Amino acid sequence: MNIKLYKQQISELGVEGFHLEPKSLMEATSLLTKLKEYQKVLKQIKFNIRIDARKIRKEYINNIEKVNESLKNNKKTDKKARMAIKLLKIEKDEKIAPYDVLDNLIDNYIIQIEDSKIFLREYIKNQMK
Repeated sequence: MNIKLYKQQISELGVEGFHLEPKSLMEATSLLTKLKEYQKVLKQIKFNIRIDARKIRKEYINNIEKVNESLKNNKKTDKKARMAIKLLKIEKDEKIAPYDVLDNLIDNYIIQIEDSKIFLREYIKNQMK
């Protein structure tokens, strides 16, 4: 999947700017349920991002292996092959970088959600007294 689609999914989820100010026990319970759903969706998006990144890495590993194979067959192309491998690695890193950034963003959201869930559980616990 395209990285833009992942960003769109996260944006549509509405995690950014989510407010936690429950005014009642019912609202706190509802917010807790919503946070659990957000967390579930974010973990699925994260899983898909990692699969896509893994596919990209495999693709580049295969390309590097092809260059190495041609290098074994023709010793005269040693410099060109090394340069091609270097360029492939740079290209791979540039292609993977947005996935890594989004993966880290999701990690941060998940941490914030965990903290918010703790807050809501404490709120619910105190309201039950």
